[in-house]
Amino acid sequence: MKTSKIDESLLLDFYASLLTTKQVKVLNAYLNEDLSMQEIAEDLEVSKSAINDLIKRSINQMHKLEENLSLVAKFKKRNALYDKLEKIKEPMISDIIKEFKKIESED
Repeated sequence: MKTSKIDESLLLDFYASLLTTKQVKVLNAYLNEDLSMQEIAEDLEVSKSAINDLIKRSINQMHKLEENLSLVAKFKKRNALYDKLEKIKEPMISDIIKEFKKIESED
């Protein structure tokens, strides 16, 4: 399953708390800070292949979590519905959408 770094970064946003500290550190450096595997390996004083393996295993783990929990898929569906509702331009609906988004951002 080929996914973009943006999609993988979104997975990390949702599933970071279920990964180890090292997995999160490496994935954040690779996906969000755009460091190369070689740069990460040098920073952590490990081989590039170790970083490559860790990234692949961690991304696979996040995909499996997503298959079981569907947090990202549900998030995307909710946002699509919010976008549709916002087009209605009804003040009460806009207020409710803001409340929903506030609740979601509290996590």
